Amino acid sequence: KAMSIYQSAKGYGNNHPKYAIALNDLGRCYLSFKKFNEAENYFLSALDIRVKAPLRNYFDIAKSYRNLGELAYYNTEYSKADSLLNKALEIADSVMGNESMLSNSIKVDLARNYYARGKFDLFISLAQELMRVKTQEITRDFEWFNDYQREVYWKREKEFFEFISEVANSGFQKHPQLSVLNYNAILILKGQLLE
Repeated sequence: KAMSIYQSAKGYGNNHPKYAIALNDLGRCYLSFKKFNEAENYFLSALDIRVKAPLRNYFDIAKSYRNLGELAYYNTEYSKADSLLNKALEIADSVMGNESMLSNSIKVDLARNYYARGKFDLFISLAQELMRVKTQEITRDFEWFNDYQREVYWKREKEFFEFISEVANSGFQKHPQLSVLNYNAILILKGQLLE
């Protein structure tokens, strides 16, 4: 699918925002297949187009930095991932606010990176902030969702809850304070989502 989007976007020219979207989508595909060099080339090309655009779309620029940060994480380049993800977060927060879906997805990536690096204090702080946001979302919105909306929400948030659950289960061996994540809160939230 990404290749067909790429082929159709080529008609816009090599500097068009739609071409950058196609490049980004191809990069995501290569990332999912763990073809990191190819993914990086597409991500960098997309970012280059987005940064040089006469009318910059900062949302897409933030996504490009996030993708590069995620790629660095998978390559175990944790310092580089920190830098790229923090840059993505700074842009996303300035454009969309610090509790937007994009900001929160970047924070999940940052939390995962902090955990991998053993920066447990930063991880705990960020994980607690994300838990607060997720609890507010569920308390505010979830009872009004229909079954389809609940399913979509769960698919969107499943990775976050599974990661935090895994950390709450096993992380206390690495750092006792990780149990502060309150595994029971995760189970309650997950239970609310599945109702």
